Parts: sequence; C-alpha cells; structure tokens
Amino acid sequence: MDILWYVLEETIQKYSSFFEATAYMLDRNGTVVISSDGSLLGSKLFRSHPHANLNRVIEGGAKELGVAQDFLYCVSVMQNDMFYCYIAAKSEKVAAVSLCCQTAAIAVGELLVANPDRPLPDILKVSEGSRHSMLVDSLLAQPYNHQKTLALFQTAELDGTLLRSIICIEMVFQTNQYFNINLNLGYQPIIEDARSKIISIVEANKYFNTQDICAYRGENKIVIVKSFINNHDISKVYLALDKICESLCEELSGAYLLDFKIAYGNLYNTISKLRCSYEEAKEIISIGKIEYPDKNFYNVDSIITDIICRFLHPQVVNKVFIPLIKRLTNSEGVLEHNLLESCEAFIDSCMNLNRAAHDIMVHRNTLNNRIAKLNSLTGLDPANSFQDALILKLLIVYLRQQNNLTIIEP
Repeated sequence: MDILWYVLEETIQKYSSFFEATAYMLDRNGTVVISSDGSLLGSKLFRSHPHANLNRVIEGGAKELGVAQDFLYCVSVMQNDMFYCYIAAKSEKVAAVSLCCQTAAIAVGELLVANPDRPLPDILKVSEGSRHSMLVDSLLAQPYNHQKTLALFQTAELDGTLLRSIICIEMVFQTNQYFNINLNLGYQPIIEDARSKIISIVEANKYFNTQDICAYRGENKIVIVKSFINNHDISKVYLALDKICESLCEELSGAYLLDFKIAYGNLYNTISKLRCSYEEAKEIISIGKIEYPDKNFYNVDSIITDIICRFLHPQVVNKVFIPLIKRLTNSEGVLEHNLLESCEAFIDSCMNLNRAAHDIMVHRNTLNNRIAKLNSLTGLDPANSFQDALILKLLIVYLRQQNNLTIIEP
C-alpha cells in the first residue's frame, strides 16, 4: 500500500491514543477511510453530511453510533482553499473529541501539503492489491479483530457468509552458490520482478472469481482466500480445491528461479475461522516437505500417514514406539536403519518380496533375512499381519519426522 497512507494511519492512531479518543479520517462523502481502532471502515460516521457537524460537539453521538455516553466532533482539513478530508473523533470526554480532532487535523494537513503531487483522492483510492493485503492481514491477525475484518469485507463488497478455504503457496527463490559462498550475480532484482509476475499469474487463474482474495504474506508466501457457494456435499468442494491447486502448479511450474509448495486448509463458512485454515495449510506443507521434498502440491490424501504420525496419541509413542525403538537399537546404541528401510520397502510394495528387493537393490534372500531378524527383535510380522505392518510403517514415518532416519529416495 502507499507509504503516505501508512503515515496518515499512524498519525491518526497517535493522536487517538494521546487524547483517549477514537479518531477517523473521512472522505468528501463522509465515508470512514482510516480508523484508529479499525472500526467502521467503509461506513458513514454521521447520518447527515459531515459538513453539517463541523466544529461542534454532537451530544447525540450515542444515537449516531449506538454507543452510550459518546460525543462526536468533526473538523475539515483545508489548505489554500483546497479541501482534503474530514477528521472526526468520538470519546466519552467532551474535551477530548475537539482536541483530538484539531491536533490530528493540523498534523494530517501538514503531511498532505508536504506531498502536493499526491492529491487525496489518489491516496484514498486503494488499489485492489492493497485492499487484498489489508484483508489478508486482518484475517490472519493475532489477536483477531472481527469488527475490523467485517468492515473491510463490506468495503470490498465481499460476502462473509460464503464457504472459504485458505490456499497457501510457499516459495523459495533459487540463488547460485559456489563453495558455500553466495554470489551476487544480480538475482535480487530478478527475484523482485518475479514476485510481481507470480502474483499476476495466480490472480489470473481461470478458477478465481470476484469473491476471492490473493495477497503476499511476508516475503515468501502467497495467501489465497478461495470462496465457494455453500454445498451440502462438502467432498465435492475439496475435489474442486485439488483441481484449483493442480492448476496453480501447472501455471507456476515455468516460473524462473522458483521452487514452491502448495497446500490448502479446511473449509469454513465463517471468516473468523480462516486463520485456522491458514495454519492447517502451513502444517500440511511442513509435513509434506519431510517425506516428499520434490513434490509441489500436498493434500491430505497423499500424506495421510504422515499427518497421522504428526498427531499421534502420546500413549502410542510411549507404549508402542519407544519399546520398539529400544529393541531395534543395537549394543552400540545405533538404530538398525537397514532393517527399517528394508521393512518399509517390503510394506510399500504390498509385501511383494521380489519387487521390494529390486527397489532397494539387495538380493531377495538378504531382504528376507532382514525381515526375519526384525520379526525376532520386535515380534512383529508384517508379511502376515496388517496391524503389524501398519505399526511398523507408522514407526518409520514417526522416526523420519524426528530426523532419526534418512529419507529413502525412490
């Protein structure tokens, strides 16, 4: 967003805090464009035009705002007979509203006059990208301010009752390294240019509509708030999310110097829950990267075992896994990795001994001996018991997540 907008916002907040009042900047029509507490954005502060209430305390502020014992005051910001904006304030203290307004108006006037090439209408015309950034920041803020977020949704003419999910795109821009030394080969300007192109590619996706939001979150994440019409068959909506993410992968796969991961969170029909969807999407990416570092898109179908292992019940770890780990640790205190790797290949090949031996490039008899040894140490027989095979698979994934076992490349 425009830097001057931020400075104006900070000025409003500063004087609001100093005089213990809530301050607002209003445009020519009386619409709140900046608010010190994030409330009433996009709405009218006065029932009548602000000009009718200039330089006077309105004792009927309680009726105007629906808040008891509040007083309103309004001043206009003008320089050389040119109108810039209105500054208004509300407070329980009569003296505070006028002092807050007048002091803030002087400061805002000085800022605007210092930027003569930036008329206020241009500053107040927030671009769609900036509006999306504000919405994403508000949705994911901690603590969450529902009133502010709802006001931003209303200003952007977004329906807050639609079913929504957060799609998270985590990006890593590649740079050249030589002998562990970062070489400054002019990649940074290229990366900055790539960032703007990537957001354009995402926003132009054929599955997006006017109710969707897309913005950067920090330096390396793009957050997409994808909306859907409420559907009684929720599984169809998740299938649609899969299709959308696959489409994004296709479009981003040709981006220069970019490695990316995509995942989406749960669907919610209340905007206050969307932060949960964002955290879920990030969690799926962090889990998927451990087992499948070369993949770009992760969904729960493809990493279901890994998700189960990330949220295991403590008794499963303490009662089942830890005793097994002790039995599989030799006298030198080293875990028998080769037994576990061979067992995983055997399970992943649907207990097909020949195929498993081929996959890990060992002789069939060697693999058979390893599985027999694992059976003698643990009492688990993956060849004849699905439960034993499941326990061993979960143990292997759990150990990998704990960084105690290397990833087996296919």
